[in-house]
Amino acid sequence: MVGRSAQIRALGALGFAFLLALSGCPGFARTAEPRPPDVLVVTWDTVRADRVGPDAAVPGLTPNWDRLAAAGVRFDWARTPTPLTLVAHASLLTGLLPSRHGARENGLFVLDAGVATLAERLAARGWRSGAFVSAAVLDARYGLARGFEIYDDGVGGSETRHTAERTANETVDVALAWLGRVPEEQPVFTWVHLFGPHRPWQAPAPWRAAHPDDGYAAEIAFTDAQTGRLLDGLRQLGRLDRSLVVMTSDHGEGLGQHGEASHGYFLYDSSVRVPLMMWAGTRSGLELPAGRRVPDPVSLTDVAPTVADLLGLDPWSSDGRSLGPLLRGDPWPARELALENVSPAYLYGAAPIFAVVDADNHTWFDLPQREHYDTDADPGQERNLYDEKQNGAADALFARHPQHWPPETPARIPSRSEAQALAALGYLRGEVVSPGSRSDGADPTDPKALLPVAQLWMEAPGTITPAEGLARADALVERFGPLPALAFYRADRLRQLGRRADAIAALAAAAEAYPQEKRLAEDLAHLQSEYARDAELAARIRATLAASPDHPGALRDLATVLHRMGEFAESETLYRRWLTRHPDDDDARVALHRVLGAQGELDESLRVLRQGEARAASHDPALDCAEGRLLAWWLSRPDEARSAFRACRDGGGELAPRELALLERGT
Repeated sequence: MVGRSAQIRALGALGFAFLLALSGCPGFARTAEPRPPDVLVVTWDTVRADRVGPDAAVPGLTPNWDRLAAAGVRFDWARTPTPLTLVAHASLLTGLLPSRHGARENGLFVLDAGVATLAERLAARGWRSGAFVSAAVLDARYGLARGFEIYDDGVGGSETRHTAERTANETVDVALAWLGRVPEEQPVFTWVHLFGPHRPWQAPAPWRAAHPDDGYAAEIAFTDAQTGRLLDGLRQLGRLDRSLVVMTSDHGEGLGQHGEASHGYFLYDSSVRVPLMMWAGTRSGLELPAGRRVPDPVSLTDVAPTVADLLGLDPWSSDGRSLGPLLRGDPWPARELALENVSPAYLYGAAPIFAVVDADNHTWFDLPQREHYDTDADPGQERNLYDEKQNGAADALFARHPQHWPPETPARIPSRSEAQALAALGYLRGEVVSPGSRSDGADPTDPKALLPVAQLWMEAPGTITPAEGLARADALVERFGPLPALAFYRADRLRQLGRRADAIAALAAAAEAYPQEKRLAEDLAHLQSEYARDAELAARIRATLAASPDHPGALRDLATVLHRMGEFAESETLYRRWLTRHPDDDDARVALHRVLGAQGELDESLRVLRQGEARAASHDPALDCAEGRLLAWWLSRPDEARSAFRACRDGGGELAPRELALLERGT
């Protein structure tokens, strides 16, 4: 079997001379073919429209996408109906807005059972169908698997990034393996979802080296290279020139615009505009105009109706339109696009965001503090034109697009394992509140006012230390009170610092202020139960030590339990006694370093780590990794940290993206 490193090296070296020879004819048409065309839908997660194409803000990232688009049709003003992965993909596969397909928030809803999907339609007409997704947020449990004979969501679910998502090359591997098993004479519908451009950014080394200061660009470039490998694989299987290919993204990324570092909090074009292109092979029976760029606003809800139209299937009720007239160059009636983002309601207790793009490409936001932007003149949506004189027109505009809020179906509470898997990807992170809930019964707050709270959660893992995050959260509690989102954040940081008793207090204060929030009560009960179990366990270990002072392991076990309970002084004493007897126990040494750090004894924490490193050349790389983090993020000594991170990496330890970036800047 080809090793993964060799595979990665070959990922970008793909030729597409066959694309350059393609030419299109005006309009599109079906011609007589022995079988229907294959359909390939590729979705890149979290890719802004302005990062794709030959005229992108960062040029040269997407050569494979560019070549295909040059031989097909590119839609310059495509938008997603919502900047949420599960919800947007549900709209793409059903042609429906979130309010109609029911999956309105990641992890909290599933696709309504009665909603038809494109996969079901194609399977009923004889297409073999396979879906290959790259992140736990699209797990089959959320309903998108309907109609697919294979729905490969084998990314697992845990707190680690590596099992909550899989890399683009891994997903392409399983997709090509399945396609290779399907007889060539059978038409296939394949959906391939590539998650890489979603945070946290950790592209393979060659792409990081090409974009050392832009992890987002590196991930997009790697995703494009993997897409090229997928297309090349289809060509080798004899399928590409018989295919209709649709490539798009589920949503964009804030990248700091409007104060939104990531996505899922606001609804501006930075996270709503997406790339979209369509291409048809010479043996597909379809002819699409080569090189056409469409300036009209379109939606991801248009994808399924368009595919059905091109394939000659019966249309079905949807919120989208077939883009056939735009492909043919026929008149296209002006339309309005409805947008929504309900995450602020479920995750922060703020008002949900509903918006409408009108026929003039102006975007109107229905919020406690309304907004209106002329998107053509102000593409960054920085100048709010809303005036109270526009209330009547805005009311009529919003009335034409019912919000169906709050949903008739209540949100489900994810299991702990689901929450952990989603948290590993930056979703949910454990905080789920009732939509628009306020303990005082007042109307929900405008999301703009609560942006500082959301910005805490937008921080990439490892960007700030737990102590720094806790200080920011404490200041926001003074400003906003014990909001559930702040309570969850503070509890997480306090647990990272080993202060479980204080984490319990933080959740208890919020639970008292927001008694209707089930997740607060559940997490509080969970922590209290953990603490009680540890207290009981500590008592049993003490009894064992009293009866057998030399009991093997009891001293170490008691130190560990007391550490979890936040009893730092006694835990430190026990760890030191244990290390006197077992100086080669590097796990205990790292634990002692954490206990010391939790008490603010940073210099002593560093001395303990270095003492272990000096003891043996073959020490656990966890010592070097811990030293690097202590030096870089707590003691502000980055030059020394690089040496420790290098030893960590060379010894087999794992570094976070920020740590790799620090290391690479010093080479």
